Amino acid sequence: MSHLHGHWLALARRLELGLTAESPLAGFVMTEDSWRSTDPALETGLFPEEAPLSTLSYEPIAVPHLQIQLHQCLEAGIVLKGQFPIQFEDLELNINPGEAWLCAPCEPHAPRSPSPSTDNATVVLLFVPEALGDEQIDGISWLTLFSLPPRERPQASSRKTRERILAIGEELREEIEEKSPGWATAARLGLLRLLFALRRDWTPPSPGRARAYVQPNDLGRIMPALAVVMDEPARPMKLAQAARACGISRSLFTQIFRSTMGMTFARFHLRARLAYVAHRLLTSSLPIETIACEAGFVDGSHLHRTFLRHYARTPGDYRAQALPHTRQSLSAPS
Repeated sequence: MSHLHGHWLALARRLELGLTAESPLAGFVMTEDSWRSTDPALETGLFPEEAPLSTLSYEPIAVPHLQIQLHQCLEAGIVLKGQFPIQFEDLELNINPGEAWLCAPCEPHAPRSPSPSTDNATVVLLFVPEALGDEQIDGISWLTLFSLPPRERPQASSRKTRERILAIGEELREEIEEKSPGWATAARLGLLRLLFALRRDWTPPSPGRARAYVQPNDLGRIMPALAVVMDEPARPMKLAQAARACGISRSLFTQIFRSTMGMTFARFHLRARLAYVAHRLLTSSLPIETIACEAGFVDGSHLHRTFLRHYARTPGDYRAQALPHTRQSLSAPS
């Protein structure tokens, strides 16, 4: 883990702490400049209602390993210059200028540092569903674009769309950095324009599924169960317990969870446990067998097989690749 990813993860956590229905969207800009905070809110982790976005710059550092992130807000990013590699569970994308990525709530993903010799600039937005409310994008709920598996989410496939998205990204960067009156509203509109540009250039792989009407308030209905898993990912939690935490029937919970998150609750809980394992591998010296038991796996062998299947490397390899960077990033300001 590099200074970049240590700072980015710390920043994402801080931004997330300030996201509310009244202040639902936060953003930052990453460039080739040295990492620096440009907003006092970053020092406290609190974002006033009139300033829900902030700015970040960093010096890119090449990092050869996967560093798994997991947070409760939604994420959208646009590359302005250079290339930005990002890895999901079974998909690695190299995002180029004018291209974007979308990340669902609580979805493990791993940004990788671009080459230090490359001129890079990226805009990242973190937000909660209240930021876009019940908006629709060409006939479907905007949340549908995030609930699909990463391989099925819209990508900028034409030159014209990439040019549009690049222009949107430059406008977002200007709004975030200048913070003129009304800039937060302009950022929200920029996010909607990004989603519309992606949607109009996209042929859904499964029309029936893509047209499923996912309501943003559906995420709120299952959030109690998500919060329990995020707060205590190693805690055993059955489907019936999750439904009870949300105050709805098991069948309704199953239906809403699958349509909103794009997977079953069991699969979601498993990947949250794996993200917990990844965190423990980087932040402790505990034996892998001990971490496996902490996270509810039968033994180290069970964890080994599951981790390898999801992240294409063993827990031991993941820890070994991170060791040269871990101590440095753990001492980074948070």
